[in-house]
Formats: sequence, structure tokens, C-alpha cells
Amino acid sequence: MRQNNRMVHRIRTTGNVLRSLSNLMWTVKGAPPQEIPSVGDEDQAYEDRISKQRERMMKAYESLARLRMADARTTSAIDYQESRRRNEEKQTNALIQYQQNRENNENRKTDAEIDNIHSRSNLANSQAALVDQQTEGRRQENANLPARQEQESEIRRARAQQAWAAAHRQQTIKPRTTLRTVRRRRRR
Repeated sequence: MRQNNRMVHRIRTTGNVLRSLSNLMWTVKGAPPQEIPSVGDEDQAYEDRISKQRERMMKAYESLARLRMADARTTSAIDYQESRRRNEEKQTNALIQYQQNRENNENRKTDAEIDNIHSRSNLANSQAALVDQQTEGRRQENANLPARQEQESEIRRARAQQAWAAAHRQQTIKPRTTLRTVRRRRRR
């Protein structure tokens, strides 16, 4: 550790010695002059030419930057107009499609109504034909009504006689049961 400190101390002292020697040299020689050195005509002409060229390049760069900005604005305006035109086309196409669909739906409704009217008229015609057949059948029945009524009354009389005969046979065969006789039988 001590060796390191000694080494650092020796380096510091060496630096101090060098600094003092350089200060001594400046003082012996004298300080540098405080004037700005003059430049020759050829060097000045070169400097002027370079500065003019720099100014031209800077102006060209600025104008190019302005043109690019203007071009960007124009491009964005053109893009905006193009997108707006595309949106208007989409809206127009959508409106046309909507109108076509609406017309198709109206045509379908109209066709359905026409078919409904035709089916109703066919139904009415068939009902009218059925009514005509029924009225014709009733006319024929009414024409045959007296003979038919006479046949029906004959049939009724025959059935009534058969029923009377059957009831008479039962009475003669079996005695008549009354409610009283039924109760008596249940009690036994």
C-alpha cells in the first residue's frame, strides 16, 4: 500500500515539474500575440467562395424542404379527395343496391298479391261451381221431394209397426218390470 502511495506521489511531482517547466518557457519566449492573424487574398477569396456555396446549398435545401412539405400537403389532399371519392362511390353503389333490393321485394310482393288474387278468384269460381251443383242437386231433390217424402213416411210407419210388434211380444212373454219389483229383488 505504501509503495502505491509513493508511486502516486512520484507521478504527481513529475507532473508538477513539467508544468513549471512549460510555464518557464512561455515566460522566456513571451506570450502569444492577441491579434487575429490576417488572411491572404487568395485564402480570403476561397473562404468567400465556400461560404457563398454553403448559402446556395442551404437555400436549395430549404426550398427543397418547402417543396417536399407542399408536395406532402398536396399528396395528402389528393389522397383525401381520392378516399372521399371512393367513399362516395361506395355510398352510391350501396344506395343503388338498396334500391334494387327494394324494387325486387316490391315485385315479389306484387307477384305474391297477384298469385293470391288468382288463387282467391279460382277458389271463388270453384265455390260458385259447387254452389251451382248444390242448387242443381236441390232442384232435382225438390222435384223428387214428394215421392221421397212418401217413401220416408212409409219407412217410418214400417219401423213403428216393427217396434210396436216387438214391444207387444215382450209384454206377452215377460211381465212388465217396475221399479218396485227391482227393489224387491235387491232386498232378497
